[in-house]
Amino acid sequence: MSTIDLNKVNDQLAKALNGNDGGAETAPAVRNSELTKAEEETEDESYPPTEVEDLVGNALVNEKKAHATLVEDGGRPLYPIQTIEAVSQDPEKHRGILLPFWRHPGINYKPDHQLDWEAFHRQLRQWKLFRTWQLDNRGIIEEPDFDAYFREHIQFLIRGYRGKGVAEIEAKPELLKGPGTQWEREQATRERDRQTYREQDCNTFEQYRQALMRRLASHGYTETVVLVENPRKQDPLAEWVEYLGFECWWLDDYIRESKRREDFYKRRWEYIRGQDLVSSDDTPEILDSWEAFDQRQAMRDNGRRELDAAKEEVKSARNQICGGDVGSTKKSDTSVTLDDALQRLKEAEEKYAVIDRRNRLISRLGADRRACKEARKNIDSQLLLVDSAARQIPLIKAEMAKSKKEATSTKHRKRRAQVEPEAATADASHKHRKSASPEADQKGTEKEVQQRDVPKRTGSKATQQLPPAGEPRRSARLAAQKATSDPTPTSKSPRRAGKKKISDKSKESEKPSTTQIEKAPRSHEKRSRQEPTRGRK
Repeated sequence: MSTIDLNKVNDQLAKALNGNDGGAETAPAVRNSELTKAEEETEDESYPPTEVEDLVGNALVNEKKAHATLVEDGGRPLYPIQTIEAVSQDPEKHRGILLPFWRHPGINYKPDHQLDWEAFHRQLRQWKLFRTWQLDNRGIIEEPDFDAYFREHIQFLIRGYRGKGVAEIEAKPELLKGPGTQWEREQATRERDRQTYREQDCNTFEQYRQALMRRLASHGYTETVVLVENPRKQDPLAEWVEYLGFECWWLDDYIRESKRREDFYKRRWEYIRGQDLVSSDDTPEILDSWEAFDQRQAMRDNGRRELDAAKEEVKSARNQICGGDVGSTKKSDTSVTLDDALQRLKEAEEKYAVIDRRNRLISRLGADRRACKEARKNIDSQLLLVDSAARQIPLIKAEMAKSKKEATSTKHRKRRAQVEPEAATADASHKHRKSASPEADQKGTEKEVQQRDVPKRTGSKATQQLPPAGEPRRSARLAAQKATSDPTPTSKSPRRAGKKKISDKSKESEKPSTTQIEKAPRSHEKRSRQEPTRGRK
């Protein structure tokens, strides 16, 4: 199918429309099968195997660079770069994936010696046109990058002319900006394209957005997306939908161009038939064949020979009158001979003019017919591009949903990563305070048991409850503890002994065992009952 190179498409169509203004008739187009065979023979003769390998190797390097540039600028390559080696080795096998940017012989044939499978270069060129389209429809005018143009020109001189003129240009870069330079012509072309290749009658960004949505709806895409005035800040879906609108614009433009050329082609054919220049059996297809072309060339050659012969006859007659043997020929006979020669010359000129005019009209008719075929090929190729771009939208949506899900999951992981250390730190601090060592754990456990055994005091001392009947009092327990720890009787009174034991207990903070309580003497029970009363005085 056709490769979309818009400038060359327009040039090719313009040439086809204007036809050939010279004397010779333009030959009809070679059939696709014949051209493919001739192309293969030419390539076999022109490129030895070693040079073909070099071409493929250079093409691989250039394709990889184009792929990297396309991805960096936000484009979506036609196929994964990992398969480029297989594509380069057998392009026909992978023609299905290359089809949207596969070059057909009529358009953009062998640009810069590119091979058929070099699709990334054509895709990158199309993507750059889209970037320019975005700016033009938003009214954004970027300053032309003269430095980049200067570097490219220097590299061109180094590659093509072995560096001739580089020193002069590097000394005076302004030479590249003067009147009549390539830089000036490119800027003039850019200014003209800025007004041509865009949505017409749109003066604001909102008007452009609405026009783009209407165009997409006319091609079956009705989903609304939010475009951003700064194209570099759009999300991938909005970016690609706008690119789809760009390809739809070109499709509509090719359809309009094809219709215009079809109408012009039909009008020219009706005009030729109206001038009785062809027979009733003739058709545009027959007239555009090689057989018809050879017949017209033969008629033209015969007409040229008759014309030349008539001119020679007139010249000979005039020579007889002016410088010939007058005595051997009567003057009246000479005049008649000259008049006859002039008449035959006039007839020959008229006949040749009709042949030449007929050939010119048929030649232009053939050029119009081929231009219509090329326009239809452009439509077919552009349909493939539009379809390929539309198929990317579900993939982009899935990628965005996956990216959003991953972003949410990452956010939750980060939040958990922030919360878990804080919780772990708080838990560790609590455990440290609760149990600094195993001894502290044991003491804490004993203290809890003691606190459960000791009755809680509530209210005032006067209203606190006494131990249940049959349970030793506090003084009895202390006396029993004293007796077991020091069995030798002392001269100290039970009262003082009890006080000392109380102080010892406060220092040790230990609870007497049940065995000690059971061995406490009953003789101290009465005194221990009275001990709380003394303590309250």
